Amino acid sequence: MLNFGSWPLLLLRTGYDLSVAAIVIFGLLILLLAFRRLGRRQQKNAAQFEETSLLEANSTFRAYNPVNILDVKSENSDNRTAASEQPFPEVFNASPNIVFIKNKDGYYEFVNRRFAEVFEIKPEEVKGKTGYGFFPRDLVDRWNQDDRKIIDEASIINREEKFFDRRGGLHVYFVTRFPLFDSLGKVASICGIGTDITEIREYQTTLVQDKARMEAVLRSIGEGLVVSDAQGRPTLINPVAESSLGYSISDFGLKSWPQVVRLEDEKGNVVEESARPLIRALGNKQKFFSDQYYFVERGGRRFPAAITAAPIIFQDKIIGAVAAFRDISREKELEQAKDEFVSMVSHELKAPMTSIKMGFDVVLRGDYGQLSSSLKEIIGKMYAYIDRLLDLVEDVLSLSRLESGVYKVTLKDLNMSGVVRETVDSLKILAEKKGVSMTIGNFAEANVRADPALVVEVLTNLLGNAVKFTDRGSIVVSGEVIGKFLEIAVTDTGVGISEVNQTKLFKKFQQVSSSQRGRPSGTGLGLYLSKKLANLMAGDLVLKSSKENRGSVFVLSLPLVG
Repeated sequence: MLNFGSWPLLLLRTGYDLSVAAIVIFGLLILLLAFRRLGRRQQKNAAQFEETSLLEANSTFRAYNPVNILDVKSENSDNRTAASEQPFPEVFNASPNIVFIKNKDGYYEFVNRRFAEVFEIKPEEVKGKTGYGFFPRDLVDRWNQDDRKIIDEASIINREEKFFDRRGGLHVYFVTRFPLFDSLGKVASICGIGTDITEIREYQTTLVQDKARMEAVLRSIGEGLVVSDAQGRPTLINPVAESSLGYSISDFGLKSWPQVVRLEDEKGNVVEESARPLIRALGNKQKFFSDQYYFVERGGRRFPAAITAAPIIFQDKIIGAVAAFRDISREKELEQAKDEFVSMVSHELKAPMTSIKMGFDVVLRGDYGQLSSSLKEIIGKMYAYIDRLLDLVEDVLSLSRLESGVYKVTLKDLNMSGVVRETVDSLKILAEKKGVSMTIGNFAEANVRADPALVVEVLTNLLGNAVKFTDRGSIVVSGEVIGKFLEIAVTDTGVGISEVNQTKLFKKFQQVSSSQRGRPSGTGLGLYLSKKLANLMAGDLVLKSSKENRGSVFVLSLPLVG
């Protein structure tokens, strides 16, 4: 059983037509070759005729038949006689198609073995009879009309016929009827070849039903949905997409989805066609997601959308793509309100907490007298808690500035070896207190285009994490030029990160659980902010590798000058 997909119905139809044509032509070749032999037998029993008459008959046959087999030449007459010794019924009986021959009066002269098997009748029961005793009268009447047309016009008729066997089973055949000529070029009989296409029709019916069901499902989905061909031209747009954007399938014609529907970035710039999710899906066998773009509807309204696009693959070839989207205006509004609230609260908390921290600092210095050891320990813990809260507030404020787009970035040409050396020197003492070495390994001399303050902030966060999660061994900072970037690797021999926890990295308020190891917990924003800061400088921050109890390698990429 062939397994066609639910989408390439057009391909199936095209393939079917070609297959049937090939089968019919092949069958015609066999039959016409057989009737050549029959003609030779009739010639032996009849009076011998002149070769010029044969050529004239051949000319008549050529005018009505797709394949010419009556090319008669005197020097080939012996070969033709030898070839006609094999009885033609054996050729027909070997055919998988049904074959029948009727005379001009509508009586069957021959039916092959397959004909008899399909209709469960013996060939001798059919010979010399019309079809009225075996088939419905209205069907036989139509056949007789076709036969009369073939006789009168010497034409060929193709029809798709449906038959029911005696048990009620449906058979669908593609039947070709054509005239057989006598030696004088006149129609002598009618021959028919029937090719069984029952299974093909069943597949086509199944495909049509599957397509209808799939389209019903796609149209009932609550998200906007667009299905395109391999060139990005929409073949289906569901009602949600139509109502959201104001475009229907008739608006596209031969135009692709990006040529009609406008997509913008957050700043209102048009997204290049090659960067659009649906086009990217057509160019790769991967799914793409973005919630950073804005659709512009037909009326000009602009709304943010979460877009997911995936390729449609058939026989390892991309034949189209499907894109789903939804309006996330409400989510954006809620997120903005939340960010504004968090920013306000953070600002309100920062000032009093800074005052509290300064007060504890004064007390711990002994400005108000000496403290007992127990009181000093308690105030010291309070001081540490306030310090952590201030770090959290500062991170939240940084996050708010980043996501509101007001984070100030000043790009300069930097010699990174000097920046790395200063950062390592400032944190080395923390590592040495834990018995961990912090060194600079092989570091390429290269200048990058970056913000000095942001680079120090990212490096400080990476090295601080390395110190926090490394109890023995070393922390090494190295640099290598890869293409147009300087890749700065921070390698430690710490506790490492499990595969499960690796999925949490670089997300807001997500951190590797460290409570069981007795380590201080952070804000869960450090790596998220660091990656965002790297992105602001046209760079990136990734986890290159990590294994539990073996350590981790984080890589900061920054663009080279020029």
